[in-house]
Amino acid sequence: MGDNKLFGYRLTQHARLRCAQRGYRLQDIELVLAYGTPTLEGVLLRYRDVQAPIEDIRRQIRAIQGKRKKAQPTLFTNEVS
Repeated sequence: MGDNKLFGYRLTQHARLRCAQRGYRLQDIELVLAYGTPTLEGVLLRYRDVQAPIEDIRRQIRAIQGKRKKAQPTLFTNEVS
């Protein structure tokens, strides 16, 4: 976890140890800091904090799936006609 700084927070040695014990990855901590709610004790990731980002991703998936269904197979070659 590099220089121990994430989103302006310093990750202490104790926090690094607890993350390792609990199996948290750096990406997990980054998600909590990006989407969580700041509290006096730190950052709390609540159910409502993740609902909008999850819905955005679902919307993107549906859009991609719609494009895939409409896509026509195209053959590209190097031949010049």
